[in-house]
Amino acid sequence: MSPLCFVLRILWKMANPHEPHFFKPLLPGFHDGVTIPLSFFSQHIQGKTNGKKWKLRSDASDQTWEVIQEGRRLTGGWKDFTTAHDLQIGDILVFKHERDMVFKTCII
Repeated sequence: MSPLCFVLRILWKMANPHEPHFFKPLLPGFHDGVTIPLSFFSQHIQGKTNGKKWKLRSDASDQTWEVIQEGRRLTGGWKDFTTAHDLQIGDILVFKHERDMVFKTCII
């Protein structure tokens, strides 16, 4: 299977309206935190939860990482998550909202 087909297959599986998601391309400085897209934040986070801690899960590990949300940014604990997953500039991270403040992540 070509890499493009593989990526499209992942995206298709993740496109579930009951499990909203967003994509973040990792740019220089991403180790310090990432910004949650405004549309996702407005529709799925803002005013719908009192939680400021996200729980990030991935297929790459059995561990769950707690990451602090400050405004629209993921900051505290984020660097540990990026280091554990050996994330690099140019990677694309998909966040799939599973429930409450639990997100499944996929690195493309």
